[in-house]
Amino acid sequence: MIYLFLGTDDFSKRARLQELARGLGAEIVRVGEGSIDLGQLAEPTLFGGARLFVIENFSTRLDPEIDLPPLLAGPHTIVLVEQAMDKRKKTTAQWLKHPDITVQEFNPPQGKDLQKWLLSRAKELGTTLPPGTADYLIAAVLPPPSTSRFVEPMADLSQLDNELRKLQAYADGQAITPAMVDALVSRNADVETWDIVNALADRNMKKAFVALEQFFGDASADEKSKTIQLNSVLADQFRSILIAQDFVKQRAPDSHILEHTGWKSGRLFIMKKLAGKFKPGQLISVLDKLERLDIELKSTTTPGQVILQLIAAQLA
Repeated sequence: MIYLFLGTDDFSKRARLQELARGLGAEIVRVGEGSIDLGQLAEPTLFGGARLFVIENFSTRLDPEIDLPPLLAGPHTIVLVEQAMDKRKKTTAQWLKHPDITVQEFNPPQGKDLQKWLLSRAKELGTTLPPGTADYLIAAVLPPPSTSRFVEPMADLSQLDNELRKLQAYADGQAITPAMVDALVSRNADVETWDIVNALADRNMKKAFVALEQFFGDASADEKSKTIQLNSVLADQFRSILIAQDFVKQRAPDSHILEHTGWKSGRLFIMKKLAGKFKPGQLISVLDKLERLDIELKSTTTPGQVILQLIAAQLA
């Protein structure tokens, strides 16, 4: 049996793999990078035990016309994994439309579907999570849905699951409350910069300025502290986009990028999308300006918010 997993939701992919392995009573064996030993995948084990082989980034490593017949003839279950496949290629159709391959897509839920997933996960873990608190937890780690963004940050289900487990332990049998979320969950600093990055990627100066004003409109900290915080997060975002550009230029497979960056697949997907909206020279120039701004913020009294607006204007 051959399965083909697509999409960026690694959490659900892992859960499905575990479910398949339990149902088959099979050992999960991940096939490493490089050439694939088809003999290993097609030969029975010494004592006839079942195996479930997982091959990531298979589309650049396997030829459907040459490699598919021995895989189908083998005694083991094969799971082929890709984030996405180029549907313009003939080989993609051969993989996706083959009658003996079960194709399953795994993409992070959004909006109300994300709330449903979180409530369902809480029930599986045996903890009480009211719908309002579920929304509050989601808002702590993700920006609210918006039709104005160039790309919407995807939910990291592994992160939400980890936060939920922490809250479950803290609640100790009680219902999880927003106050518990405030006490345990670190709000994602990226949340407050997504609109700025998306506006700049879309070359929309008006939206970039509005997003900057909204960020500085929060009076929870002084302007200098908030500028230093925002400058740091923006530098990290633009550095990540530049890194993604370099890997894309090298035609590096996603597994290679994830291994070297430590990113989650959802973050990689976003960074590759944003990378196509900027020229490398633009990003290097912005990073240089942000570095100089950081030095100036810590050594002078120049209003950092004004300098950030100038940088945004130049980029947008």
